[in-house]
Amino acid sequence: MSGLKSPLRRHVLAGSACFLALATVDLSSAAAQDKAAAQVVGLIGAATVSAGKGSPRPLAAQATIQAGETVKTGADGKCQLKFGDGSVVTLGPGSELKVAQYTVDGETRRGFLELARGVARAVVSKMSPQSRFEIQTPTAVAAVRSTVWMIGTTADGGTEVFVGEGAVRSEEHT
Repeated sequence: MSGLKSPLRRHVLAGSACFLALATVDLSSAAAQDKAAAQVVGLIGAATVSAGKGSPRPLAAQATIQAGETVKTGADGKCQLKFGDGSVVTLGPGSELKVAQYTVDGETRRGFLELARGVARAVVSKMSPQSRFEIQTPTAVAAVRSTVWMIGTTADGGTEVFVGEGAVRSEEHT
């Protein structure tokens, strides 16, 4: 990792330590989680959530995130989302992530997230072969099966992927 000289490297080091303790937080409302895609289990600094073209509202710890909503962290913000299957996505400062779809039906999962800018670290729980977990950026898409990884957008419009454990398949797109 010492050869990785980018903002993503800083977030790999800082983000991992910052939210390590928060990753074990239990979801407080099973009923709310059943209807929501994710719950905010960690929040530092400013962050907002919005649906479609609606006005953003401040994000709070334990808030639920629905499919179709977008989470944005401020310049000082970090946010950790825990999904119903136990997967955890941590957003670094200045990030924007849309939960396009996240459904769990028995052992089958469909997780499609869109990272417009910033950095996201994902710890993905084990899943069946027919399941999918993908994060798309403006220039690439990365898909995984139970792994620890990060994806980020670069200032020049590119995409960087860092794999901490497991394997990630990424493809460029236009």
